[in-house]
Amino acid sequence: MSSTNSKAKKMIAYAGILIINFLAMYLIASVGVYSYTIAEIFDSLSSVSMVFTLECVARGVTISIGGKIGDKTGHKKLFLFAVALYTACYAAAACATSFWMFTIARMISGLAWGLFMMNGFVLLSAIFGQTESPKYSGYNQSLTTAAMILGAPIAGVVCAMNWRLQFYVAVALLIIGLVLCAFGIPEIPPKSGENSKMDTLGAIAAAVTLVPFSLAMNWGGAYGWTSPLILGLLAVALLGLILLVWAERKAADPVIPVKLLKNRYYLYIFLLMLFYSIINGAGNYGPTYAQAVLGASSQVSGLMNVPGMIVAVILTTIFGNYAAKTGKYKGMVMIWAIGALAGGVIWMLLGSAPSASMGLVMLFAGAFPLAAVNSVNQIAPYTYPMTILEPQDLASGLAFMGLAGALGSTIAGGICAALMNSAGGLPLVFKVPVVCAAVMLACALLFQDRKNV
Repeated sequence: MSSTNSKAKKMIAYAGILIINFLAMYLIASVGVYSYTIAEIFDSLSSVSMVFTLECVARGVTISIGGKIGDKTGHKKLFLFAVALYTACYAAAACATSFWMFTIARMISGLAWGLFMMNGFVLLSAIFGQTESPKYSGYNQSLTTAAMILGAPIAGVVCAMNWRLQFYVAVALLIIGLVLCAFGIPEIPPKSGENSKMDTLGAIAAAVTLVPFSLAMNWGGAYGWTSPLILGLLAVALLGLILLVWAERKAADPVIPVKLLKNRYYLYIFLLMLFYSIINGAGNYGPTYAQAVLGASSQVSGLMNVPGMIVAVILTTIFGNYAAKTGKYKGMVMIWAIGALAGGVIWMLLGSAPSASMGLVMLFAGAFPLAAVNSVNQIAPYTYPMTILEPQDLASGLAFMGLAGALGSTIAGGICAALMNSAGGLPLVFKVPVVCAAVMLACALLFQDRKNV
């Protein structure tokens, strides 16, 4: 094949990945709009939280094992299968005749999302190579950041006409992306050798740990942290964790690669990802604070992250190109931690705002650096491992990094729900970011760029 044809196929594959990732992020970012519309239409507002909870739990389960499954089955094959399943789920959701049909279809889409998202980064590395892939990952992440900005506003307009319309369009575009990827993505042979056997027990134990833990964190505030249901879920999660530890100690090729945390280069990025995800989880309560405490309208509160995310779109591209050219991450990691700390300090002082209008100014001011440094979160955790891990560890390393993000969001849900139901109420939630940002800064100071990579 000529180099021109080879380059054309790469760009065709890349276009397909961009389409799929943009739509996946759009459908996540706009869920707060369309879920309430659908729940209201089907008279199920009391159950609307299940739209968020079940899909989030499903993502958390498969994102931890997607890399390993890709190693065993072939990353292209798994990616295409997962995207096809994801597309089919949203086709079913678009035709849903009940709230629970929609919710279950979306839950299964979460399983598919966890399988294809991290494998997409592995495929970018295979398509463009370890040197160039950070640049193209940066463009990809800039586009998904744009989807985060556009998701809720576009969904609001579409749902005012017909909520099904956005899913019809999304399914059509996903099919186009799938066809482009099927044609352009190169084959990556499955992992073979003495460690090629799938760690089935570890995968089962991971699910038994993550599912009840995620449900407990999501439902603890509603049912009470000492209720039999929550205590039972936590007990099952603990048993699952014990089984997981035992299984992974015996596995030749464990599905949860905890051994990677012995690599200090990987460890600090992992912790930064985890604690920033907790901050983001706390930040999800910002619009609620704006409306419930400060008396702002839903339209105003919905704009809280927009200025920072616009900056993040620009910085994501800049950081991606910088990483590709220099291989250096220390500077952007410091920006990540310092920006998070600045936003956290402002939010910590929200409770002492002299007026509602000043509180709103402080809420937006804190959100700006926290959203802007999402640019680093979109680059460093997904491209830095490409420079420090051996090729055979890349898929599991990226999946484990994705699990850090999912766990952070889950932990944040539990912490914030508990704080909201305490004597201090909602304002206490906005003291969480400064604590997590302090940990991030410590990790950033310890972080070092790996030499000679």
